[in-house]
Formats: sequence, C-alpha cells, structure tokens
Amino acid sequence: MNLKKIAAATLTAGLLALSQPVAYAGDLNQVVTADEPVAAAGTLTEFRQGHADLGPLVTPDGFAVMVRDDTAAPPTWRGLDDTLFVVSDKAIQQLPQTEDFDFVGAQPGEDVWVVPQTEQAGVPWLGWSTQSPPFVEAATRGVTMTFLGHDGPGQFTLFLQNGGFEKPQLLWTSAQPHAQDLFVDLNTHTHANWVFTEPGIHHVAVKFTTEFQDGTTHDATQTLSFAVGEGVDLAKAQESQFTGEYLPAGDGDQDTDAPQTQGDSQWVLWAIIAVVGLLIVVVLGVVVRLLVKKKES
Repeated sequence: MNLKKIAAATLTAGLLALSQPVAYAGDLNQVVTADEPVAAAGTLTEFRQGHADLGPLVTPDGFAVMVRDDTAAPPTWRGLDDTLFVVSDKAIQQLPQTEDFDFVGAQPGEDVWVVPQTEQAGVPWLGWSTQSPPFVEAATRGVTMTFLGHDGPGQFTLFLQNGGFEKPQLLWTSAQPHAQDLFVDLNTHTHANWVFTEPGIHHVAVKFTTEFQDGTTHDATQTLSFAVGEGVDLAKAQESQFTGEYLPAGDGDQDTDAPQTQGDSQWVLWAIIAVVGLLIVVVLGVVVRLLVKKKES
C-alpha cells in the first residue's frame, strides 16, 4: 500500500470511529427543561407503566425531591406523597440459576417483582435524574441519595446489572441494618432494578442531600409507595404511610458512586473525539514527512 492510500485509510478509519454511537446501558438520553409544570399537591396518580425519574428540584422554599412523570405531555413533576407505583404481576421475573443474585433475598428460580432497569411494557420504569436546569446551576456537584428504610412484606433491593459477564452491583438493600448512601453526579440520568420478594404494600424511604454554590446544605426526605402484585387494595395503598424507623447511619464506608450515564457520556464522547482527532493528526504528520523525504530522495 503506498503512502497516499495509507493516509486515505487513516482518515476513513478516523471518520468511521467518530460516527459510531457511544454504547450505554439503555437509551437514557432525554431533555429536561426548566419550565416543566409541577402538579398541584393532592393530585393523586397511580403510575402503572412508562418512564419516571426521581429528581431534585430548586423550589421557592429552596429544595425538594419529586418524581418526573415522563408519560404526561408535557413531562410533569409530581409529589411522591401523591404518587403510587402500581406494580402488577407483569413485573414478575424468575431469578436466574446462579448465586450472583443471592443478595436479593430469594432463591434461584423463585419469582420476584421487578421494576426493571430497562423499559418493559405494562410496568413502571423508574430511575433518577439530576438534570433539572435550575438544580444543575445551583448545586456544586451532585446529590447523595440515602436509603433510610423499607416497610412491607419480604425484602427490598436496588441493584444495577450492566449485562454481559459483569456481576450485578448492589446499591441498596433492606437486609442491611444501616442506611446506605449513593452519590449521583450533576446532570446524569440512571435506571436500576427495584426488586421486591413478596407482593403487598411497600414503602421505601429516601433522603436527598446536596450543597449549593452559595455554601448552603439542603436535604429532603421522601417515601416512595408501591402496590406490588395483583389484588392489592389501591385505595389503602394510596393512603398508607411509612411506619418503620429510619435506619441509623453506617460506619462511613458505605458510600457508592452511581454509574454515570447521560451527563458524563458527553465528556466521554468528546474525549473519544479528541483522541481520534489527535491520532489522525499524528499519522498524517508522519505520512507527510515520509512523502517529503521520498521526493527529496
């Protein structure tokens, strides 16, 4: 292959590399705007399927945690006190025949109810997002999401499964006797598996803590309510409240960093572009020098 062909091949390879999409766990790209409406308090919603995210908001009172209902047009922020996630038997999944999921609290082959990491028809698709523009502008870095406790039958677990040969990553579990922290960077969007081993009315208590640019610290504690399985009294579930005790803080070594998806994907993409661009420049420089030397000889 002559030098001109080498140069052409290098340029082509570089352009192809730039044109390839960056792969992430699910299509998590979304646009969150500053003018999305907030539902009036007391507007009860039974959320049965589709996309929703927990998220921090800057409010006239300073700071709040709500759920962004992406099934509404336009997407609408709702109070968690007014939202019941209805998880029907369409959410039943059988645990794989492996010990990798022992932390779930059920045996391999047993059925569990899963609000899944990837979207599934007829089941809520619940994640979390730190993409609200006023919050991105106000916060210094991100938020700490703390699991404070679960009440309901059986065990609750939150974990990530990136697929392939990677083992699942445990984020929260009601089997631990202490609170569990999960740090989430600004301008990111993530989904995970919310797993319940038994049907019934479940509550998951969470606390969001963040620091603003002005040096003030803000936190908000909320409860997510789930009606899991067929035959649950939805009116009773809607009226129910968290009745357990908040878990005590751990020993300080329990923090987990959430995997970064959409927000961090932007700098990853630009890093790839920069590396490929630099490679093209270096190779072309070498080719030009060789061409000049060839002509001089």
